[in-house]
Amino acid sequence: MDNFNNGMPDDVTSMVDDVVNQDPAADLANKMNADLGMTPSEASNSDSAKETGFKLAGDSAPSVEPETQPFAPQFGQQMGATNNQPQFGQPMGGMNNQPPFGQPMGGMNNQPPFGQPMGGMNNQPQFGQPMGGMNNQPQFGQQMGATNNQPQFGQPQFGQPMGGMNNQPQFGQPMGGMNNQPPKKPKKPLSKGAIGGIIGGGVALIALIVCAIIFIPKLFRSDKEVVVDAFEATFGVETEAKTEDTLGSDEIYDKFASDGGHREVYVEIGSDVDGAQSTVSAEVVEDIDVKGKLANTTFKVSMDESSILTANMVVDESNTYFQVPEMINGYFSLPNENMFQALENSPLGQAMEISGMPEFNMSDMYFNLATTGTPTELNSDYVAIVEELWDSITYEKQGKAKIDVNGKTVTAKEYYITLPEDSLKKAIGDIWDAAIAELTADPEYLAEVGMDAATFESMMGSYEGMLKGLITEDLVIKVYVSNDKIVKVVCADEVTIYGAALTYDLYIDIDDENASGVFDISVMDESVGLKFNAENINENPTGKVTLYAGSEFIDVNFKVTDNSSDSAKACNVYFDVVYNGTTYVTADTTVNYDTKANKFDGTSTVNIEEGGEIKFDFGGEVKDINKGVGYTIVLNESTISADGTPMLTMSGHVKVDASQHTAAGIDTSVPVYDLTTITESEFEGIMEENADLLQSWSDALGLDDYSGDDIDMDDTDLGVTEEPDDGKSILVGSEKSVEILGSLDGFNKTFDTDYFITYETDAMSFVEYVIYEGMTPQEVAEQIYMPSSDIISQEIAQTIEVDGETIYYSHIVDEEYGFKYSSYVFARDLGDGTILTVEAGIYDEEETFTVDQLAQAISNQYFKVVE
Repeated sequence: MDNFNNGMPDDVTSMVDDVVNQDPAADLANKMNADLGMTPSEASNSDSAKETGFKLAGDSAPSVEPETQPFAPQFGQQMGATNNQPQFGQPMGGMNNQPPFGQPMGGMNNQPPFGQPMGGMNNQPQFGQPMGGMNNQPQFGQQMGATNNQPQFGQPQFGQPMGGMNNQPQFGQPMGGMNNQPPKKPKKPLSKGAIGGIIGGGVALIALIVCAIIFIPKLFRSDKEVVVDAFEATFGVETEAKTEDTLGSDEIYDKFASDGGHREVYVEIGSDVDGAQSTVSAEVVEDIDVKGKLANTTFKVSMDESSILTANMVVDESNTYFQVPEMINGYFSLPNENMFQALENSPLGQAMEISGMPEFNMSDMYFNLATTGTPTELNSDYVAIVEELWDSITYEKQGKAKIDVNGKTVTAKEYYITLPEDSLKKAIGDIWDAAIAELTADPEYLAEVGMDAATFESMMGSYEGMLKGLITEDLVIKVYVSNDKIVKVVCADEVTIYGAALTYDLYIDIDDENASGVFDISVMDESVGLKFNAENINENPTGKVTLYAGSEFIDVNFKVTDNSSDSAKACNVYFDVVYNGTTYVTADTTVNYDTKANKFDGTSTVNIEEGGEIKFDFGGEVKDINKGVGYTIVLNESTISADGTPMLTMSGHVKVDASQHTAAGIDTSVPVYDLTTITESEFEGIMEENADLLQSWSDALGLDDYSGDDIDMDDTDLGVTEEPDDGKSILVGSEKSVEILGSLDGFNKTFDTDYFITYETDAMSFVEYVIYEGMTPQEVAEQIYMPSSDIISQEIAQTIEVDGETIYYSHIVDEEYGFKYSSYVFARDLGDGTILTVEAGIYDEEETFTVDQLAQAISNQYFKVVE
C-alpha cells in the first residue's frame, strides 16, 4: 500500500486501510446480533446457530490451510484461500453450510425463501405484506412506519402524503422537518462493514441487471423468432464476418448510388482460322452524374480495329434518348417512367403489335439506386401473395428430442412449422389467377394457343381445381434446432390423387462438418428426386448430388480444395457428370491470386465424352487500386484451346472510378423523335430521310442494300438449313445404317444429317426419315405426337401392306389455327432392332395425300440397308 498511500492524508489512508481490511460479513453479523441483544459468543452458541450451522467470522470461524487452494479459481469455482467456497448462487463467505441463493441467510432460524420474511424476526410478512416486527404494517402501496391503524390502499396516492405522518411533501418537494412528526432518534453512522455490504450488494444488483438485459430477450423469444434466427444462422450470409475487401466494393457502390461515377468494359476476341487472323471487340463506356440527373453511355463494336456500329444513350431527369449515328441523324426518345409500356401503348407500338412489355423506370437504374426497392406492379401481386402465406405460418415448440444427424445422435429442440391447408389453397389460387390474367392480356399468346380469352380462362380454371385438389391437409415441416442452428429439417407425407398414392419425403441434415439430404416424390412406386451428401463443408468440401428418375440417374461429384498460403490465395474446383455410371463431362479449374502483387492466373479444363477437351488458360492483374474509390481489372491475352490447338484468344479490362461523375447531354444540333407520338408512316418517313446515311454505312461494311431487297435468305448461313450435296444421304445406326435414295414426287431434300433426313414441298409439308432402336414397330408408331385438343380423327398403331410386308402406322388429323393438319408415323422393321421410320406432316388445306400414297415413302425404292 506504500505506493497507493503516497501523497494521501493520513485520515484518508487510515480509512482506506479500514475498508481494505474490514470483514463486512462479520461486521454485518455483529450489527444484527446487537440489534437482537446478543453478543457474538451468545450468537455462536445459540440454538439457531447450532441448527443452521451459521458461525460468525473471526475467531470462531473454521481455520483453513492456505495450501488447500493453491490456484486461482475459474468462473463459478472457489475463490480466495477458503475451503468449500460456493459456486455462483451458492453460499458465500467463510461460513459453513450456507443456504443456496434465495434460501435463509445469516444465523436466524427458519429464514424464508426469496420474497418471504427476512431477518431473525418471527412471522415476517411476505413481499407486499407488513415488514419489521410491528403489528398491522401496511401492504404494498399503503403507509409505512411504526404507527398502528395505518390507512388501507386507496388512501394516499403516488405523490400524496405517505406513512403515518401528516402533511407529507409531494414527490419532488422538500423532506425532513415536517409538521407533527414524532421526534426521530439520531442514527448512528454506518459501520465500515455495512458500507462494504452495501457496495457488494450494489455490484451484485448491477450484475443481475446486466445479465437480465443480455439473456432475458433470448429467453422470451417467440418460437417463430427462434426458428427464423436459426435458419439465418445456418443458411444465411454473414455479411458482418466478410473478409476484408481489398477494393472497397461496398463503398464504391455507395458512391455510385449517391453521386455517380465512371465505368468501362472492353473485351477483344481474336481468332486464327486457316491462317486468317481477325479480331472483334466490344466496348461500353458510361458516365453518371446522380445529383445532376444526367448519364450518358456509348456502345461500340469494331472488327479488325474498324468501327462497325456505334450507339449512344443519354438519360436525363425525365427522358431517355437513343442514337445510332451510322443509321439515324438524330435521337429517338422515350419517357423514363414505364418506358417500355409507353412504347407499347404508342401509335407506333400498336402498329407493330408490341405487347407484354414489363414495367421499367430508367431513372431508377441511374439516379435512384440508393432508394429504389419497389417491385413492379405484377411482381408486387406475387410478393403480396407470398407475404400473406408467410404470415399464416405458425411455429410451435414440441420439446426436446434425440435425433440422428448424419449418423450422430443429437439432442435438439423440435419445432413444427405449419402451413394451413386453406392458406396454401388460397395462395395457389391467387398465383394461378395472377398468371392467367397476365396471359389473357397478351393477344400474341392467345393467338399462339389458338384460343380466345374466355376459353383459355375456362380451361386453365379446371387445372387450378386439380392443383388445389392436391392439398388435402396442412403442410407440416419439422425443424430441429441445436446451439441456435438448424440441424435437421423433415417433411414427409402421403396423399391420394385420383386413386393413385403419391408420397413425398424431404429431409436435410447439417452439422459442423457434413450436410446431406433427400427430396423424393414417388407415384405408383416410381420415384423421382434429388439427394446430396457433402463432407468437410467448412474447409475443403467434397460430395455428390444425384438426380434420379426410376432407374435413370445423373451424378455430379464435386471437390473444392483450398491451397492458400500467407502470400497467395489458391483454390481448385473439380466436378464431373456421370449418367447411369458413364462419365460424360469432367471440369477442373484452378485459380491463383497473389495478394501482394494483386495478380491472378489459372486454368479451366473441360473434357466432354466423345467431344474432346476444351481448355482456357488465363491471367491478369488488379491495378490502380484506390480503395473505396476505384480500380482496374485487366485480363491479359488468354487462350481457348480445343484438343491442344489454340482456337481463340481473349483480353480486356474493367475500369471503375467513383471520383468522376461528369456526364454529357444530347447533341442539340440534331432532331429528337418522340416514339410515344410518331405514327408508323412517320417512322417510315424518318427512315427514308436517312436512306443515304444507311446506304453509306451498308456500303462501308460491304453489305447489300440496307432495305433487304437484294438479300436472299436462302444464301444466309443461319445454322438452320443445310444445302444438300450430291453425296450419299445415310442414317447411322448402332447395328445397321440406311442410305436414303430419295422420296415422294414433289418433296425436295432440305436437311441431311446422320440422324434425320428431311424432304419438303413448297407448301411446307414434309416427310422425314429417322432410325429408332430398342423398340418394336408398334411402339414406334404409338410415339406419334398427340395434340391436347381439337382432334378431328385418329388411327393409332394400325397396319398397312408395303412391298408385301406389314407396316405399322398412326394417323391423326387436328385443327391448328383454323386449318386442318395431318400427322403420320410409318415404322418398318429392318431386323437387329433397327426400325426405319417415316414421320410426315401435311397441311391439308394446301395438299392432299392418302395413307396409301404416303406409305410408299418407306418402300424399298427410296432406301437401302448399308451393310
